[in-house]
This record gives sequence, C-alpha cells and structure tokens, in this order.
Amino acid sequence: LTPILVSLVNRDLFAQSLLDEPIPKMIRQAVKMRISALVHQDVDTTQDSQVEQFNPAGHKGVSEAVRLMRSPLKTLDELRELLNLYTEAVIQCGAQLGREQGFLDEQSSGEDDEDDT
Repeated sequence: LTPILVSLVNRDLFAQSLLDEPIPKMIRQAVKMRISALVHQDVDTTQDSQVEQFNPAGHKGVSEAVRLMRSPLKTLDELRELLNLYTEAVIQCGAQLGREQGFLDEQSSGEDDEDDT
C-alpha cells in the first residue's frame, strides 16, 4: 500500500519502480475469487493441511499468520463485531464531546434524530 500512496504524490522513477506490474483482469478476478473462497471457510487453519491450502508457496510469515487466524470466517465475524463496537464508542464519544462543547443538547445521542411523522 505504501508504494501506491507514494506514487500518487511522487512521480520519480524510483517510486514508480516500487509498483507491481498491472495484472490482467481475468487473472485478477481469479485471484479475488480464490481469496474470497478461502476467507469464507469455517475451517481450523492451525492444521498443516489447511496452512498449505492457504499458503501454497510455504512462506514462513504467511504460514504463521494463517495459524494465528484459526478460522477465517469466525475471525471475520469477530472483526465485524469489534468494528461495530468501535463505531458505537466513537459515536458516543462524539456525542459526549458535542454536549460538553455545547454543540448538542443533553438529550441528543449524537446519531441523526429523525421525526416519526
């Protein structure tokens, strides 16, 4: 990601050389479909057979990450729940700050209030 961001603001030859070559659309779509199929499985990725499925190249760091993930589907569910909790906490903190600064009245929750008419 960093090389991509650098290339957006810097046009020198070195920054451009950090970028990968464009991938043909058919190959890119196949890779996306494979990734989607892998991460939507409820399997135990601590087992060697599953690690090999997720990391056919056998890269040590990727293998370690796959083992830590345990179950891709459950990990995605946990991540979604944590993001929802975080979003709610940010909304509540924003509302509290808004009340303290006088931007919101005491009854306001910070979320958009709509009339029930």
